Amino acid sequence: MIERSSLTDNLTSRNAEVNLGLPTINDQIENALRFYSDPSTVDLVLLSGCGNDVGIQNLLDASSTGAVDDMTKAKCAQPVEKLLRRITTAFPTAQVILTGYYPFFSEQTRNDFVLKGLARRFFKSQGDDKVRMSSKEVFERLKVNSRQWQQASDATLAEAVNRVNAELGRQRVNFVSIEFPAAYSFAAPQTNLWGFNRSPFRVALLFLSFGKVLLPSNDDVRKQRTASCNDLYKKAGNETTEQKRNRKALRLFCRYASLGHPNRKGAQLYADSITKILQSSRLAESSIP
Repeated sequence: MIERSSLTDNLTSRNAEVNLGLPTINDQIENALRFYSDPSTVDLVLLSGCGNDVGIQNLLDASSTGAVDDMTKAKCAQPVEKLLRRITTAFPTAQVILTGYYPFFSEQTRNDFVLKGLARRFFKSQGDDKVRMSSKEVFERLKVNSRQWQQASDATLAEAVNRVNAELGRQRVNFVSIEFPAAYSFAAPQTNLWGFNRSPFRVALLFLSFGKVLLPSNDDVRKQRTASCNDLYKKAGNETTEQKRNRKALRLFCRYASLGHPNRKGAQLYADSITKILQSSRLAESSIP
């Protein structure tokens, strides 16, 4: 969760593309309950949860696979079970679909100067071990932690689903694991994730500016999101040097909110995986005498 501060007092935006703390999933449940006069008419609830609570920086910056496991368990075990219990109670006849995650980086990710610049800007650099790490070592950590995240989150979320179904006495909740090969990861040959606009013109600007002009993301709503991010994190009066640095960092994260999220192909992959589960679930229900 985003902690409230002088820079994040306003945790909402009219633009849903702006990555802020509100509305939470629980807020969205409340909104749905206000919208539907009869919650029993809701026949499907689709959700993805706990990844934002873990935090991409914390996850990829973790010093060991054990640390990844600990963060995943803390945010994806009991909190998700509690959420699923609330959903199945609030919408008593709905089938619930919980989707899994994917490895952000893999051995097929292109480890070029663009990724190295991304790592320097986005990931933490505190601690003596990180000061001594080479770019090759940083990339290796990104790959290992990404792979561990997918494995740990899949196992933890599936277990949460099984526990809730056992309490309900029937399978109302389904976990959808996403088949995501290495070639689909960030900056990989067949990536299914949004990345950078690497047009020759943009890359030339990057070189000529010595890295001061950043590559924009390549998602469809980049311009609208950037405008909203600039408005949300505009300069405040009498800000200190530290506040200015934090504001610019938050604005940068906001502008690049699409990076590592499913692009059009990735969205279709999710849709196909969900549809397959729904079809098999309904077939099973129809076969019950």
